Amino acid sequence: MKKTHYLIISFLLCGACRQHKDSSLVQMTAIIKSLDRSNGFISQQIDKARQSLQKRSYDLQAAEITKNWLPCVDSVRSLSKEMRTYLNSLRSALTIRARIVADTTDVPPGWGDKEPVYGLFEDNGIKKELSRKIAAYHKAILNAWNPDHLPVSDGIKKDIKINIPKMITHASEDLVYRLDPANTTTVSAYILLDQIENDFLLTEYEMIRYADIHTDVIYHDYYEKFSVMVGANSSYLKAGQTLIIDAGVGQFSLTSHPKISINGIPLVMADGVAEYRTVVGQAPGKHTIPIKIEYMRPDGSPQTVYKDVKYEIAP
Repeated sequence: MKKTHYLIISFLLCGACRQHKDSSLVQMTAIIKSLDRSNGFISQQIDKARQSLQKRSYDLQAAEITKNWLPCVDSVRSLSKEMRTYLNSLRSALTIRARIVADTTDVPPGWGDKEPVYGLFEDNGIKKELSRKIAAYHKAILNAWNPDHLPVSDGIKKDIKINIPKMITHASEDLVYRLDPANTTTVSAYILLDQIENDFLLTEYEMIRYADIHTDVIYHDYYEKFSVMVGANSSYLKAGQTLIIDAGVGQFSLTSHPKISINGIPLVMADGVAEYRTVVGQAPGKHTIPIKIEYMRPDGSPQTVYKDVKYEIAP
């Protein structure tokens, strides 16, 4: 009777332990799903920010400064993508070792196994390899953001040296360092890999936002209006006198890329104004000289304006 009593207690304790273990695995599986959603959302935000920068690189007012920052952003994206691909390969290796297949249950079989983690991270030396790759990744990011290679002001270079290293957290290195392959379940290893990916994505997003802030341009298009200005020294001349025509755009910015042709002749501009001189002929009466002015608005759209300068030659 006493022996039977012990057996019942032992059975109940084992059942309770198994129930507790299953509950923990369910919670950890939920953490993985939450991290996957978080990583997916950050990836979307990174893509949007990169598209915004690319669009800005086509904008007349922001193009030059934006193109200076794009190589840094793209280098970080490339490095991050390489590391995420590597992490996916580790997930696949764990899946194969744990014999995890597509399963509709909350806890796939093999989640609680420790052997796949030990075999991959310890026997195959992946723990040391992952640690080396993370350290190399961080070093490569700093090289990509070397301010000495950027055509920016000394003030911004100083800011880069101070702030870019702060965006690199060493949480992922610490996670790998503390990993004990002999006592880590497959589901725990999955969480670790997701956390490392989350660390990479957050670093990438902070850096692309940093570039976005430094390439932001305040547009004045709502307050500025482009206007074509054309003037002549006289509208009434005698034969042999010189007619002088000045033509320009009423927003003297080289980013508008103005081109001016007077009487079919392309002219070189100085300070936003092109000057055309001609000695009027002998034929009395009214005459017209056509003017064509081309320029780009701040949104990148081309504009062409045609004007006529009219003058009269005295009989």
